[in-house]
Amino acid sequence: MRKRKTSHGYIEVYAPNHPNRHKSTGFIYEHRLVMSNHLGRSLRKGEIVHHKDQNRKNNKLSNLVLAGSIAAHKVLHRSNHSKLCLPETPNPIVSCACGCGKEFLKYDSIGRERKYARGGHGRKGKHYFDLTVKIKCACGCGGVFAKFDKWGRIRRFISGHNNPRKEKK
Repeated sequence: MRKRKTSHGYIEVYAPNHPNRHKSTGFIYEHRLVMSNHLGRSLRKGEIVHHKDQNRKNNKLSNLVLAGSIAAHKVLHRSNHSKLCLPETPNPIVSCACGCGKEFLKYDSIGRERKYARGGHGRKGKHYFDLTVKIKCACGCGGVFAKFDKWGRIRRFISGHNNPRKEKK
């Protein structure tokens, strides 16, 4: 049996009559051939053979898993530290971590975990802002106004008070 190693580390076997071979060369990846022989059929379009130990040269059947789709294969590559939910994981309703009281689904449409409600909550450098908090103007005029503007930026002066007028001589 003729074998060769590809530039990306897989082993290919010459099998000119196999249905899953590369049509131009007659070679097939060894791990796909091993799985095909084990199943007793050729692999279907979209089926991916995954190496459990990530070693592309280890093509023992005990090291191979058949994934039915790219999505299923990506799940096999997730680390234990991934924040993505696994398929069939329930999606509970949680409260916003900023304390605003908004509720939403814990995972978004592609499985990422959410901690904050939409609309600027928890963005880097931004915090939940309460428009009812009032402060005094920093210029000393005694005016009272909302601490945050409508975009969540902290204010120190009433509009126009941050440029004190120069005294005329």
